[in-house]
Amino acid sequence: MSLSERLESIELKVRQLALKVRQLHRENQNLRDANEQLWGALSQKEDVIKTLQERVVKAEQEVEHKRKVDNEQSVKVRAQIDQYVKEIDRCLEWLTNN
Repeated sequence: MSLSERLESIELKVRQLALKVRQLHRENQNLRDANEQLWGALSQKEDVIKTLQERVVKAEQEVEHKRKVDNEQSVKVRAQIDQYVKEIDRCLEWLTNN
Protein backbone atom coordinates (compact mmCIF):
# COMPACT_ATOMS: atom_id res chain seq x y z
CA MET A 1 0.00 0.00 0.00
CA SER A 2 1.41 3.36 -0.96
CA LEU A 3 1.79 6.30 1.36
CA SER A 4 -1.05 8.25 -0.32
CA GLU A 5 -3.38 5.25 0.00
CA ARG A 6 -2.50 4.92 3.66
CA LEU A 7 -3.15 8.64 4.19
CA GLU A 8 -6.49 8.38 2.39
CA SER A 9 -7.38 5.38 4.53
CA ILE A 10 -6.45 7.28 7.71
CA GLU A 11 -8.37 10.35 6.51
CA LEU A 12 -11.45 8.20 5.82
CA LYS A 13 -11.24 6.67 9.29
CA VAL A 14 -10.86 10.14 10.87
CA ARG A 15 -13.96 11.38 8.99
CA GLN A 16 -15.90 8.29 10.06
CA LEU A 17 -14.76 8.82 13.63
CA ALA A 18 -15.75 12.51 13.52
CA LEU A 19 -19.17 11.54 12.17
CA LYS A 20 -19.59 8.97 14.90
CA VAL A 21 -18.61 11.56 17.54
CA ARG A 22 -21.23 14.02 16.18
CA GLN A 23 -23.86 11.29 16.20
CA LEU A 24 -22.99 10.39 19.77
CA HIS A 25 -23.17 14.07 20.80
CA ARG A 26 -26.65 14.37 19.23
CA GLU A 27 -27.79 11.16 20.86
CA ASN A 28 -26.38 12.30 24.19
CA GLN A 29 -28.22 15.65 23.92
CA ASN A 30 -31.46 13.88 23.00
CA LEU A 31 -31.07 11.59 26.01
CA ARG A 32 -30.35 14.58 28.26
CA ASP A 33 -33.48 16.33 26.97
CA ALA A 34 -35.59 13.21 27.50
CA ASN A 35 -34.13 12.78 30.98
CA GLU A 36 -34.97 16.38 31.84
CA GLN A 37 -38.55 15.91 30.62
CA LEU A 38 -38.90 12.73 32.65
CA TRP A 39 -37.62 14.46 35.79
CA GLY A 40 -40.12 17.26 35.18
CA ALA A 41 -42.95 14.79 34.76
CA LEU A 42 -41.85 12.95 37.90
CA SER A 43 -41.80 16.19 39.84
CA GLN A 44 -45.34 17.00 38.69
CA LYS A 45 -46.54 13.52 39.66
CA GLU A 46 -44.94 13.88 43.08
CA ASP A 47 -46.74 17.21 43.52
CA VAL A 48 -50.04 15.56 42.58
CA ILE A 49 -49.38 12.71 45.01
CA LYS A 50 -48.54 15.17 47.80
CA THR A 51 -51.73 17.13 47.12
CA LEU A 52 -53.82 13.95 47.12
CA GLN A 53 -52.20 12.75 50.34
CA GLU A 54 -53.01 16.08 51.98
CA ARG A 55 -56.61 15.80 50.79
CA VAL A 56 -56.84 12.26 52.18
CA VAL A 57 -55.54 13.41 55.57
CA LYS A 58 -58.01 16.30 55.59
CA ALA A 59 -60.88 14.01 54.62
CA GLU A 60 -59.93 11.54 57.35
CA GLN A 61 -59.89 14.37 59.89
CA GLU A 62 -63.31 15.55 58.71
CA VAL A 63 -64.73 12.03 58.94
CA GLU A 64 -63.32 11.59 62.44
CA HIS A 65 -64.76 14.95 63.51
CA LYS A 66 -68.15 14.06 62.01
CA ARG A 67 -68.06 10.70 63.77
CA LYS A 68 -67.41 12.44 67.12
CA VAL A 69 -70.18 14.98 66.50
CA ASP A 70 -72.59 12.23 65.45
CA ASN A 71 -71.69 10.22 68.53
CA GLU A 72 -72.25 13.24 70.78
CA GLN A 73 -75.60 13.89 69.11
CA SER A 74 -76.56 10.23 69.51
CA VAL A 75 -75.83 10.43 73.22
CA LYS A 76 -77.96 13.58 73.50
CA VAL A 77 -80.81 12.04 71.51
CA ARG A 78 -80.71 8.88 73.64
CA ALA A 79 -80.81 10.95 76.81
CA GLN A 80 -83.74 12.93 75.43
CA ILE A 81 -85.56 9.72 74.45
CA ASP A 82 -84.94 8.33 77.94
CA GLN A 83 -86.40 11.51 79.38
CA TYR A 84 -89.48 11.21 77.14
CA VAL A 85 -89.93 7.57 78.13
CA LYS A 86 -89.82 8.53 81.82
CA GLU A 87 -92.34 11.27 81.20
CA ILE A 88 -94.62 8.87 79.28
CA ASP A 89 -94.32 6.38 82.17
CA ARG A 90 -95.33 9.11 84.63
CA CYS A 91 -98.26 10.08 82.42
CA LEU A 92 -99.37 6.46 82.16
CA GLU A 93 -99.05 6.06 85.93
CA TRP A 94 -101.05 9.24 86.48
CA LEU A 95 -103.73 8.05 84.02
CA THR A 96 -103.86 4.66 85.71
CA ASN A 97 -104.25 6.18 89.17
CA ASN A 98 -106.89 8.70 88.16
